[in-house]
Order: sequence, then structure tokens, then C-alpha cells
Amino acid sequence: MALFGRKGTEAETSPGSAQYRLVLDLERARIVAAMIAKSRASRVIEMADMVAGMYLSNWERLSRYWKEEDHERVENVLRRVCQISPQRWNAWITYYDAERRRGERPLDRLKNGGSWDWRALLPWKHEDAAPLRPSADLAAALKEAQDIAPFRDTQDNRQLPVLTTECVLLCIASTQGSEIARRLVESGLDLPKLDQEARHPRHAPQN
Repeated sequence: MALFGRKGTEAETSPGSAQYRLVLDLERARIVAAMIAKSRASRVIEMADMVAGMYLSNWERLSRYWKEEDHERVENVLRRVCQISPQRWNAWITYYDAERRRGERPLDRLKNGGSWDWRALLPWKHEDAAPLRPSADLAAALKEAQDIAPFRDTQDNRQLPVLTTECVLLCIASTQGSEIARRLVESGLDLPKLDQEARHPRHAPQN
């Protein structure tokens, strides 16, 4: 079963198989995470890939959980945590800058079901579109995120937890024994603020 889908909904292989939904921002991050994983010829999406996806697709949102004066240092930490090479980083930045000049926010086309040719950024065959499963560590973090998700959505007469970026980041950062979690906390991540927003958000998620 593919754990992630499009437009914020977990993909299903059979009716009633979905376990949760992803808000649009997190779905965008998942797409980027999958591309990063495939660029390493990985068969799974690791926690570092998911953090990289959240960082690359929506740093503006993530940055709220670090002090503003620390942002440059934190970005350097995140690039190391996510294992993004300088060459790959420059490719992403060049692409994003081009999109901004065109007046379109990166990945916004996905909101309307659009698509781009990512082959210039990531070296894998475009036709190899098999969905990737999360690693065991990421799957465990996603399971915890389901438990703390404050919102539910009805699908096939079932209540599905709606996962947000904050829920997933909190569970990744709280993973016991994880090197990524340790480095996120040491970078100055404001866990109390993140916990508050994950469990008691001020606004309902935008799907």
C-alpha cells in the first residue's frame, strides 16, 4: 500500500485502505522527499528525506520554530542533516529562483494537479514512478503523528487523522535515539512552540 497520495490524501490500493490524510503543504514536502530519495536510488523515504522535503518546499513555514537571528546557521545545519550536496543545493536554488521570477511559488502547480519535468534536478528515469514507502523510522514517526493529529476527515465513513507539517516534524524531532532528532533539537528548534502548534493549531488545516 502506498502511504502517500496526491492533493493531501493518502493513496489507496483498495477502498477503505487509507490510514490518514496529508495537508497540501505536507504532500508537497512528501513529493520532494520522494524525489530526493530516488536521486539516491533508495527504495524508501528516510526521515532525513522528509525533513529535506519540508525544508526545501516550505522553509518559510518551518522557520517560525527557530529564532530569526539563527536562521542562517539553522539552514546550514538542515542542509547537513538532509545530506544535500552543494551541487544539488545550487540546482534547487536556481530552479526556485527561476520560478519566483516567473511569479509562481515553487510547487504551487501541484495544487491544481499540474506537473513539472524534474529530470534536470534529479538523476533518475522519469518513467520510474513507483511510489516509495517510508522507512521503518519514518513510518513510526508518521504513526505517532496520527495519534496526536488534532483534526479528522471523513472518508468511506471513517474518520482519518489529518497530518500537518507540525505534527510530523514534532514526531521526527521527538524520536528517541535518532541522530536527526538530536541535531534538530541541538539546532535550537523550539519544541514547546512546535508542540503547541502541532496539537492545538490556531487554524484548521488547508487541504
